[in-house]
Amino acid sequence: VYPKTGIFPTFITGNPRIDLCGEKYRDFFDKKSRSMKNIFGDYFLITDNLPVERYSGRPVKPSKRVGYSTEDISLFERRERYTKELREKFIKFLAECANNLPLYNFILRPHPVASPTRYAEALSEYRNVHIVFKDSVEHWLRGSKGLISTGCTSAIMAREMNIPYFHFKSET
Repeated sequence: VYPKTGIFPTFITGNPRIDLCGEKYRDFFDKKSRSMKNIFGDYFLITDNLPVERYSGRPVKPSKRVGYSTEDISLFERRERYTKELREKFIKFLAECANNLPLYNFILRPHPVASPTRYAEALSEYRNVHIVFKDSVEHWLRGSKGLISTGCTSAIMAREMNIPYFHFKSET
């Protein structure tokens, strides 16, 4: 159709990552999830959407040189401050969870572009907190007792997998 008419065809497809979490396909994750559960026992998965410092070590900062306006830069700076504050509150909350629930493990899987350094510094004293970047989040989620999240796609996946989830939100 496109080459002759210039009209792009449209198809309703859904989201393959979310679709795989639904009842029809979720068993796909079971084998690896059982292995993870055998290693870590009962655990809660923690995901974040707070990539303040990038994993690459290179911060992403808008500048006027590449076409950002003063308003864009100001918005970015406010968002960066808010994200840092929220992350610190999230870390405090996770420390309380780890301290009050010592029989459970907490698998922290930061956002794929985020640096885990701040989490490692703040949570290293807790033997039941593990920072892991290995494997797909779906496998970790399927084996978990529940999800603690700051608002990312993994919460939608948890819902599709019938896994309890908790959304951390601060009033800041």
